[in-house]
Amino acid sequence: MRYRLVPGPGCPSDLCERLNAALSTPCARRVFHAAKSAYRAGKDHFQERFLAYLTDKQKLPAGELEAILERASLDFRQAMLLPVMFDMTARCEPVS
Repeated sequence: MRYRLVPGPGCPSDLCERLNAALSTPCARRVFHAAKSAYRAGKDHFQERFLAYLTDKQKLPAGELEAILERASLDFRQAMLLPVMFDMTARCEPVS
């Protein structure tokens, strides 16, 4: 099943749509969901250390999160703090 991100309170819908477009593969969705779930807003995460954690501890593909951020034109902190919700009930049309 493919899900969509939906904008939460205060989330610009264009940023949410850019991120949805960047999550075009099951691997990308899995990596972003894991990153978003592991990220803690109050903690001072360093991008390199956080990416190493995702790769080493979570066994997620190296470089996938950076590719997602590049496709969405977002930086790491902006993407992690973006107030989006995961709509797991939605079925999306494939991104072309």
